[in-house]
Amino acid sequence: MIDLTYYVNQTIGNKEESKILLEKYSHYRFHSLYGMKQFFQELDGNHKSLENNTDKIKESVVTLSNALATNLDFLLTKPSEFLSDEVYPKLNYGSVLYDLNPSEQSGNVMVDCPCCVDTAKTTDKAYVVMVGNQNTDTIQCNRLKTCGEKTSVVKHVGDREGINFIDTVKYLANSVGIDYDAYVRGKEMHKEDNGNFKDTNYNCDINEIKENAKKKKAVNKFGISPIDFKEANKTKSFKGNINVMKVIGKYNTVSEQSKVQMIYSYIKNFAMKEKDRGKLLDYLSNRGINNDKSSDVGYLKANKINELVQELKEVFNVNDLVKYKILNEKSKTWNYKLLTADEKWEYCDSALFFMHDVYNDIPTNIEFKFFGDRTQGSPRKAVSMSNSAIVDSNYYGSANNIDFIKDDKQAQCWWNEGAIDAKAVEYLGFKSNGLIGAGKHFNANLGHFKDKVHIIALDEDMAGAKNSVILAKKLKMAGAQNIFFASWNEEYGNDLNDLLNSKNLDKIKLTFCKFNLSENEDYTISSDITKIQHLPSDLLNQAYEIAFKDTKELPQQVNNISEIKEIDSISNIESQKPIEVKKNEIAPPIEEHEEEYSLAP
Repeated sequence: MIDLTYYVNQTIGNKEESKILLEKYSHYRFHSLYGMKQFFQELDGNHKSLENNTDKIKESVVTLSNALATNLDFLLTKPSEFLSDEVYPKLNYGSVLYDLNPSEQSGNVMVDCPCCVDTAKTTDKAYVVMVGNQNTDTIQCNRLKTCGEKTSVVKHVGDREGINFIDTVKYLANSVGIDYDAYVRGKEMHKEDNGNFKDTNYNCDINEIKENAKKKKAVNKFGISPIDFKEANKTKSFKGNINVMKVIGKYNTVSEQSKVQMIYSYIKNFAMKEKDRGKLLDYLSNRGINNDKSSDVGYLKANKINELVQELKEVFNVNDLVKYKILNEKSKTWNYKLLTADEKWEYCDSALFFMHDVYNDIPTNIEFKFFGDRTQGSPRKAVSMSNSAIVDSNYYGSANNIDFIKDDKQAQCWWNEGAIDAKAVEYLGFKSNGLIGAGKHFNANLGHFKDKVHIIALDEDMAGAKNSVILAKKLKMAGAQNIFFASWNEEYGNDLNDLLNSKNLDKIKLTFCKFNLSENEDYTISSDITKIQHLPSDLLNQAYEIAFKDTKELPQQVNNISEIKEIDSISNIESQKPIEVKKNEIAPPIEEHEEEYSLAP
C-alpha cells in the first residue's frame, strides 16, 4: 500500500492544507503512485466523498487534490528529462509551432518571432525569426541587438493552449505518439523505507488500459486537443476593490497560487498609489483613452522601481520573487527593462494593466506598457508578468466579470489583442476580453462565455487572422452558437486602437462564422479567413437571423433585440474626442477599500 500521509505532507507542505485532504482520504487505499495520482487528478466536486459539504469546502478540496496530482506527476517521472530524451528527438517543431508561420532553412525550423515580426524592416526571414534546435526546447530570436527574445517550446505551447506544465508535456508527447500516462506506469517509482526510490513495473487492470486507449482515440473534429471548459457559477457576484494588503501577513501559510497573487497585489497597490499620474494620462490620451476610463490603470515610474523592489524584498521571500519572475535571477533587481534608442537596457515609466478572474479583481497577471524611446524594431513595447503554470493569467477587460456573464441583457462579448484595444471597445459601449497575445486564449476559461454573442476583432495581420479562426473553433467547442469576425480595411489601421484614433470605428464590418456540422467530416469555417466576404454592419440583423435559423425562437437573452445594443449600432457611434486630461487627478489606492478577502487555498 502507498502511504498517502507521507506524500501529502511531502508535496502539499502546508499543515492546515494537508490536514484537509487527510481527514477526507486517509482511509483510502492506493496500490500505486499512479493510481493515487489518477484519483486526485480526476476528483471533482461531485465525488461522493464531498456530497454533504459546502461549495467552499468542495472548492478547497478539489484545488488541493489538483495540486497533489501535479506534484505526484513530478515524482513519477522527471518531465524535463522525459522531454529531452523521449519527445524532442521525435518532435515536429513546425507542427507544434503552427501559429508562428514555420518554415525550414538550413536544417533549422524557422518561425516568426512574436515580438518583432511586425516591426522588422527586412523581408529576410533569418532576421525576424526564432530558431528551434532539436533535443532542446529553446527558441531565440536571431535579431540579438534589437530583440533577442528567448522562450521555449514548452512555455510557448503552454501559454498558447492555456494549460499547465504537465498538461503541456502530455500535449507534446501525444504529438509524437507517446502516451504519457502509459510511460509513467512503466517507470513508476515506489518509496522505500530507507528513502530511496526503485523502479518497478505496475500490473494495471487491462480493462482500464482499454478504456484509456479508447479515450485517446477520440479525435476532436476541430483538429484541437480536447478542452475541459469551465462552467460559470452564476450564483456568485463579482467582488471588486478587494484589500489583499490586509492578509499579506499570511503569505507563508497560503498556496503557491495565492502567493503569486499576493505579490501581484502588492505591486498593484504600489502602482495605484502614485499621485503624479500626468505622464500616464498623457500616454493614454494620445491613444484615445479618456481620463474617465483610466482609473483602473496603474503607473510605475522608473525612479520608483528601486523603492518598490526594496519593499518587496522586505515583505516577501527573495527566492520566491525570482521564481515568480519579479526579480532577475542573477542581480536580484527588477526584471522588466526597455532596450532604449541608445541600445541600453534601462528602467522606464510604465502603464500597468491588471488581469483577474471572473469572480474578483485580485490580479492574476500584469501587463506593462513601456513609455520610453525604443531601439528601432525593439519588441519590448510591452511585456507580461505571467506565471500561467501557477495561476491562470486570464483576460483583460470588462467582459471578464461574472456579473456581465450572467446578465442576459448584455449579449455581446468582444475579443481583441491587448489592454489598449479592450479600452477601445468600451467606446463602442460593449464589453471586451483582451488577449495578452493573439494565441493566448486560456482555453478552459472560454467556457464562461459560451452563452454570449462573440465578436472576434484580433489585429489585421497574419497572426491575428490565424488565431481568429482558432479562437472561433475553441468557442464553438465550448458551446458558443453565435460567432462573428470583425474586420476593416488596413488603411484604417492594424488594430482597434488605430481605428479609435483615426475615428474609423464605424468602418468595422462583421461576418457570421458558419460551421458545417457532419458526423463524417470535420467542422470547417465556411470560407478561408483571408478571402472571406465581409458583411456590412447595416445588414447585421439579417445575419443575426441566420445565426438562429435552426431554432424556433431567439435565445432568451435576445428575446427583444431592441432592448440590447445591436451589433450594427457601431455604425452610428461617433468617435469621441478625448476629455481634457487633469494632471492632478489621482487614482484611488487599493488600501482605501475596507473589504477583507481570504485568498483561495
